[in-house]
Order: sequence, then C-alpha cells, then structure tokens
Amino acid sequence: MIKIREIMDIAIICSIYSLIVIMINLVAIFIFTQDLTQIIYWLSFITLIEGGLGLVAGGGSAMYSPILNKAFEKLFNSDPWTYNHQKKTEQQAKIWIITASFLIVEALILSAI
Repeated sequence: MIKIREIMDIAIICSIYSLIVIMINLVAIFIFTQDLTQIIYWLSFITLIEGGLGLVAGGGSAMYSPILNKAFEKLFNSDPWTYNHQKKTEQQAKIWIITASFLIVEALILSAI
C-alpha cells in the first residue's frame, strides 16, 4: 500500500512539472506566433526536444553518478559520497526521467491533434 502511494505521489508531481513546462512553452510560443497550427506544431516539437533532453540528463545522472563521484574525489580531493547522497541523486534522476517521459507522451498527443 505504501509503494502504491509513493508511485502515485511521484506521478502527480512529475505530471505537474511537465504541465508547468508546457505552459511556459505555450506562453513563449504564443508571444512569437499567433497562428493556432503553428503554435501546436512548435509546442509539440519543443516539448519533444525537452523530453528527450530530460531523458538524457536523468539517465546520465543516474548512470554516471558513481563515476563522477570518483572523478571529483580524485581531482578535487573531496570526500566520497555517502549512501544517502547516492540515493538522493538517484531519486532526483528518477524524477527527471519520469517527467521527461510525461513530456514525450504529451508531445506525441499534441502532434496527433
């Protein structure tokens, strides 16, 4: 029951983030163009690009954080990351990935209109 609640919380937060991004894009595109077909075209295109970049950033953050940790440890003589710090980084990457997935789905829905 707790796991389902966590999944629902993350899904709601990520969908809100993705809708905020789309609204910001919509306002920015509306400033530059007034034609409805152009607005939908550019909105779906930009949202798809942002979703792809979000997937790359989230996946890279989750995948390469141990490597970057070692690199920063050697280059800057910093302390190694604790388990809690590593988990926090993975949680942030999970939110990036889920939000980017929502953005891609929303871009595909927009392009179908």
